[in-house]
Amino acid sequence: MISLHDRLADLAEDGPDGPPTSDVWERGRRYGRRRRVEAAALVLVLLAAGGSLLGALLPAMSYDVGPADADAALRLPDRLYAPSPWLRGTDDVGQIGPLVAVVEAERKSWTGSRTALAGVSSGGEYAFLDLPGLPGTRGQDVGTEIALSDDGRLLAYPLTGTPEGEPNLMDGAALVGVAVYDTVSGEVTRHRVRTEHGIGVAGLAWVEGTLWMNYGQWDQGADESTDSGSGSDYRVYAWEPGREPRRIAGPLANRMPEVSGPGLVTVSARRMSVFDHGGSRLRDLRLNLASETSPVLNASGTRVALLEDPDGDPSVRTDDASSLRSGVVPAGTDIEVMTERVGDVTADELWGWRDDWHVLVRDYGRNALLSVDVNTGAEERLVLMSEGASPVLARDALAAPVFDAPEPPYVMDLRLRASLVVLAALLGLGGLVLWRRRGRA
Repeated sequence: MISLHDRLADLAEDGPDGPPTSDVWERGRRYGRRRRVEAAALVLVLLAAGGSLLGALLPAMSYDVGPADADAALRLPDRLYAPSPWLRGTDDVGQIGPLVAVVEAERKSWTGSRTALAGVSSGGEYAFLDLPGLPGTRGQDVGTEIALSDDGRLLAYPLTGTPEGEPNLMDGAALVGVAVYDTVSGEVTRHRVRTEHGIGVAGLAWVEGTLWMNYGQWDQGADESTDSGSGSDYRVYAWEPGREPRRIAGPLANRMPEVSGPGLVTVSARRMSVFDHGGSRLRDLRLNLASETSPVLNASGTRVALLEDPDGDPSVRTDDASSLRSGVVPAGTDIEVMTERVGDVTADELWGWRDDWHVLVRDYGRNALLSVDVNTGAEERLVLMSEGASPVLARDALAAPVFDAPEPPYVMDLRLRASLVVLAALLGLGGLVLWRRRGRA
């Protein structure tokens, strides 16, 4: 058996001949300094990687929205953006109202993506609206499905749920009522309707603090692939949230009016009927030509604006922009209102009035909301929009001052963010293992 003494003797014989060299100590010190430099370099690399990762994640981690102020005055943003699909919602950031606008935007999650509603605060901050019972988008103009109050505080939307019988899923989900969301307090008030198959909501509009609703009953159940169905008993109701809705009587009992100028209006061909906020008829007006879209009155009711219908048939819409026309509304009833073209101005949509002399129009070619002086035809761009966007603006914002709206923050894909965290952890672990191995060498 070889003893420890013998093994040490063999090692001594295999060693270098002669006395130890004089630079052994210096070589050891140089090796120690090199190890410290390598360790410091590794730490710097890891810190740089961590800093880069933090810089990428910081916008998503630090973005916050200021607390909602019920008395905040609305301002009109000079641009409406498409927010990041990974932007947080009101369940995370809290309420951001009053809202100056609501926009449709893609929203992504771990499991996929969908089209959702994002609110824009009076300060230009964005957050997705986490609304209980909100139906999914059906690819329609968002303005036909929701209603934002004049001051931007209340948002009305159709409410999904389970009907008493076979549901009608032609809208993607069965509707069983209407809900109102308070953008400041976060409170949701619901009006549920007894229904066997679900209801069809044909219109929602705020008239001061009262929500006007037009809905009826589906006559049969249906799945999502069904293309057509029949409904009945469509009525108009006025609802002050917290109270029972009242059924509207008279000429508006079955016809949803539009909010325009000092009251409500209905339009049929070239005839415009004006009602007060309670639904009582005030006057009838006859326009000198048909309008491509619903004409709008200014706040004082002294002027009307419309988009000229080139073929005279409002039921047939063209893709071309229409000439803007305006006219003075004389006193009296059942009188003809003469309108004239406003310079060479053409537009695709008519949004309302900014004041008694400036009308607001949407120009698809410029993706913008324009203010047009009806006396001179002078145009001013107010809001630049994303291509194809169909935002809903609070009416009070139409007359509000314009401000430079900040762009919503970039928010990193949560999946990419998680991958970067894992990658940073692996790099750090790998560097630590390499350093320890070199220390043992």
